Amino acid sequence: MATDFEARLADFCQTILVPGDVVVDVGAHLGRHTIPFARGVGPSGKVIAFEPIPHINQQLQSILREQAAARPMAPVRLCDVALGPTRQETTFVVVPDSPEYSGLQERTYDQGEDVERHRIPIQVEVLDDLLDGEARIDLVKIDTEGGEYGVLCGATRTLDERRPVVTFECGDNSLLHYDHTAGDLFDLLTGHGYRIENINRQPLDRSTFVESSRVQLVWD
Repeated sequence: MATDFEARLADFCQTILVPGDVVVDVGAHLGRHTIPFARGVGPSGKVIAFEPIPHINQQLQSILREQAAARPMAPVRLCDVALGPTRQETTFVVVPDSPEYSGLQERTYDQGEDVERHRIPIQVEVLDDLLDGEARIDLVKIDTEGGEYGVLCGATRTLDERRPVVTFECGDNSLLHYDHTAGDLFDLLTGHGYRIENINRQPLDRSTFVESSRVQLVWD
């Protein structure tokens, strides 16, 4: 049976979160991780979530209201922007039948190149700027279909000053149209004093990280 890496990621995050933590969820989609984060940090914590696709963002707003009414959880600040290294207006590739594959650039799609997709206008913001008022950031989860490097380029103050745990996806299929590589992502994080492990808690050096991104057996 195939490993459910989303479940494994959720389990990992729950082992490190405590009441009062502040979590950033970049690429929240319909709240697969946002809601467990909000439960895990409790009412004294906070979740800052980013979902730029308008109709997905609206659905998530409704889900969050229902969840909060059913059971106490942390307040969730839901933002409708994408994140990158610089503030700009650009376009975002939306894949209607597989919105989880949407991103700032096209990628390799499991359904093949004929998969329906279209571009929408989008605002890109810089994560450091949006977190300036936060005294602490304990966990940053990023799932942006190849845009993870850009998100982290805009989060270097957060990495240096708040030292959150960072979870992210990386696979060559999502990097096709970006001008960076898995190696660049490794260099960015290690350059800020981070060590990298896969979701199975296996340490990765640069060569094994780059190979993991190429092989794509483990994304997280």
